[in-house]
Amino acid sequence: MRKLISILLTSICLLFLTACTNQLTEIKKAISDIDSTANKAANAISKDAHTVRAIEIEYKNEIFTINDLFESILRDIQWEYENFNELQELKVRGTWKENLFESYQFTEEQKSKLKTEGKVTVEFQLIDNQISSDSAVVKLSLNGEKLVDETGEKALELIYDSYISTH
Repeated sequence: MRKLISILLTSICLLFLTACTNQLTEIKKAISDIDSTANKAANAISKDAHTVRAIEIEYKNEIFTINDLFESILRDIQWEYENFNELQELKVRGTWKENLFESYQFTEEQKSKLKTEGKVTVEFQLIDNQISSDSAVVKLSLNGEKLVDETGEKALELIYDSYISTH
């Protein structure tokens, strides 16, 4: 009887270990797939997009790159770059960061919600490696409601001033 129980327990343990091994293999494959997808996404950003992010901006005796600008004023940044017949367009999306758009008088309740739900979109075109102020659009929305919707030179000044106030 003891041998039968011992064989039964050993069989159950082997089945359990086999199931764990299969799960471990599946987990390793999933991690590998995630890593592969992340690498593809990182490589999908073209050299042109990296070049665009390195373009320098001079504003109020400060010099900073497009990348520096958005890294300092936004969280959870997503870059979208398109190049159509030499027309370069950049769209940057992110989450509101504290003190962004200080000239707007947000309530404390709005600020609290903006930290988690405030969506910022900045779009512009580049002409001769310079941001075209005519094409600039800056929007901030909270739960579908637009709190900021600026265009042109005022839109650029809004994000540039936000950058300078953080440095």
